[in-house]
Amino acid sequence: MPNHRVTHACGHQQNHRIAGKREQREYRMQWLQTQQCLECWTRDMAERNRRMVREMAQAHGLPELSGTDKQVNWAMAIRQYVVADLDAWVEDEKARMERRQAEPAEYRNLERLRRRSMTRIRSITRAGWWINHREPGQGREAVVGQTRRLMERERRRSAGG
Repeated sequence: MPNHRVTHACGHQQNHRIAGKREQREYRMQWLQTQQCLECWTRDMAERNRRMVREMAQAHGLPELSGTDKQVNWAMAIRQYVVADLDAWVEDEKARMERRQAEPAEYRNLERLRRRSMTRIRSITRAGWWINHREPGQGREAVVGQTRRLMERERRRSAGG
């Protein structure tokens, strides 16, 4: 497989190993000339992802995070994943409740748990916290578990006196 030096649309040159018949190689080289090099493409995709995460954070009313730029960018993506994970978990719980014909109070409690969990998510503004709780489910479990314990304490307090 011969190496072919291609000048990409961004102006950068890059070597590519292109296999196939001559016509296929020529077609592939022409197509590569219309594309960005890997470095530019990676940079642009990272910027697009950062922009998308910031827009989603604004849509959910999430505050800015504190930390280095690198930490903040990473933590914002983790936090957005946790929000999406929380939303998916709530939808799964609602489906389970529908199947077993849950009482309306259970739906209200679930929605209250979701709202309070979002309040908790909004209160965590240190990028390091999100990075330390980045494992799948760990962030949601930390937020939802803490919110559940708080709600249970409030319920016991109000029932007891």
